[in-house]
Amino acid sequence: MREFTFINSSDYNRRCFLSNVKTTFHTNPYYTSITGQDYFQLLSLLCPDFPRPILINALQLIVAESSNKEEIYQMYSIKDLQLSVALCFYYSEFLNSLAMQQLKSTSIEMKTLFSKITKIQDCFMYIVY
Repeated sequence: MREFTFINSSDYNRRCFLSNVKTTFHTNPYYTSITGQDYFQLLSLLCPDFPRPILINALQLIVAESSNKEEIYQMYSIKDLQLSVALCFYYSEFLNSLAMQQLKSTSIEMKTLFSKITKIQDCFMYIVY
């Protein structure tokens, strides 16, 4: 159980945190789907001050365009949720600086920015894990 400033301070700490999340919450074969709110509570067990916007951005990567419910209360595949949270958390500094540069040059929504980045999601897990 560590604070967010510590786990976000270096690449090694981020990889260790994601590895701990994977071994703690993703080893049970019986749970295949979970809500975003429940996953946030699980992350809060390992890091009490884990930022909610990272999870919201991760949910926007995998949410259907035609959904009426708020993203946090929908059911997601735990594997998809793990991948998108890992992507948004590990590269959060890069994505924030990229978003700021894009917002300065043109008006673009964060969801549009993340939709362009989803193509690297498959190769991302080989880098982190």
